[in-house]
Amino acid sequence: MTGLAADRPGNEWLEEESDSFVAVYYGSEDALPGEAPFFLVCNNEKNRVTFTSHQEEGTKVGEPPSVELAAGTAKASLTGIMSPPDEDGHTFFETIVDGVKPVVAVLQAPGAMTVKIGETSATLPERGRAAAADKFAKACKVE
Repeated sequence: MTGLAADRPGNEWLEEESDSFVAVYYGSEDALPGEAPFFLVCNNEKNRVTFTSHQEEGTKVGEPPSVELAAGTAKASLTGIMSPPDEDGHTFFETIVDGVKPVVAVLQAPGAMTVKIGETSATLPERGRAAAADKFAKACKVE
């Protein structure tokens, strides 16, 4: 799979909480938002949810690609923009999520999850996703 940084050793579904933030992501424990193929952060203090996905190739900087998330029968669509390349030359998609419930529904749905950004896609495993999503859903107060 090329394009999204999904197939790296040590990647797993994780959830982290702090005072006003909660995040659910697929990556390593030390992953930053721009390094993971799926990184959803809820900022309860600012009443905002953001989604970031590391992209290795396939979409131009500044381009607003279509983003589709799907698992089982659940689907969610997002729009955002591709960032300028980081120091390693990789770009990432980022957006403020308007309505987090459809995204949480995808996270909680059974089966592998597909993340499609423009022409690039990744299939992320089901194992551990629902538990991380449930914790995220309980801690995130943003609708």
